[in-house]
Amino acid sequence: MSPLPDGLPLPRRRWAFATVVLGITLAVLDGSVANVALPTIATEFQASPSMSIWIVNAYQLAVVVDDAAMKVTRVVRGDDLLSSTPRQIALYRALDLEPPAFGHVPLVLSPGGVRLAKRTRPASLAELRTGVSAALDTVIMTALSKRADERYENWDAFGQALSALVAGNEVPRGQLQGVLDSERFNLLRSLDFFSGFGDVELWEVVHRALWQRHAFGAALYRKGQAGGSFHIIAAGSVDVFRDGQRVAQLGAGTSVGEMVYLAPSADLRVHGTDVVVSEQATTVSFTPETIASGEMTYNYAQTKDVGPERPGVSVFAKQPDGSVFHTYSTYGRGIDGLNPAYQLLDLLPKGRDEASLPYPMTWVKRHDEY
Repeated sequence: MSPLPDGLPLPRRRWAFATVVLGITLAVLDGSVANVALPTIATEFQASPSMSIWIVNAYQLAVVVDDAAMKVTRVVRGDDLLSSTPRQIALYRALDLEPPAFGHVPLVLSPGGVRLAKRTRPASLAELRTGVSAALDTVIMTALSKRADERYENWDAFGQALSALVAGNEVPRGQLQGVLDSERFNLLRSLDFFSGFGDVELWEVVHRALWQRHAFGAALYRKGQAGGSFHIIAAGSVDVFRDGQRVAQLGAGTSVGEMVYLAPSADLRVHGTDVVVSEQATTVSFTPETIASGEMTYNYAQTKDVGPERPGVSVFAKQPDGSVFHTYSTYGRGIDGLNPAYQLLDLLPKGRDEASLPYPMTWVKRHDEY
């Protein structure tokens, strides 16, 4: 009678031995990680130390299998993970896989030299960039808070916080960046010059006026220049010089150049002073010549031959702080759904039948023009 086989066959016995050795090796290598983070994690989940170590082993195995499945050939990561590299290479070889090339770089640290991590407070924007106001920094840090109860309750609350920043000029902008519609409206509303204007009239100025940003030192007018326009200063300031001497400084809410522009004769429509920007300025200019040029803003783009009236529907949201946001617009054929006459005409055999008309809707008149 032949003796019973002693355990596993030799080839499988070798693999079993290698597996045991690999497990012991990984358990030893995991000591550095286990001594730093795992005690806290184990306490939270009421797990024993030995179980925690094997959790890390399972994580390392998952990383290797995932990277191999995605055919990762290069890995670049922080040098705090350098101790994980030998165990992951061992797993690659145990699974008969080709290890990727590993590279380790120094960690990015906070200005105070502290390691940045998900479990710590994110670096403040004010710590990383100059010119950030306390109000803007507070909004950003609230939105990035790790604790849900410290973040904004909903998107509306976050939007109102951002709205307050815009209204309070707390958001840094490029020196000559274009003037946004919401910013235009808020600027006009804050100026005494437009105190008697309603919301509709203000939005008319927003879209029809010529808006400009002027850098420090730019000249709005030079002595001897013809007065073909005037400016309303919405933000910033300008200095008025007569023969090289400063005689006045004008700030937000004041106008400049209107006396020359309104002079009764062409001989008097000549500037006698230099007007130079002393603080980056935003100005509004609105003249009949702007309309006569045949070019104005329609559907938020410069368009020629617009005519005195064009259809459009816009929706605005006014926040408690007074700032107004443009939330929706439709123009041209987009408003057909709001025209009951067209809805009925579209049901008829000939439809709208406007092919012979000079332009669509020629037949429409105001109620007192029929």
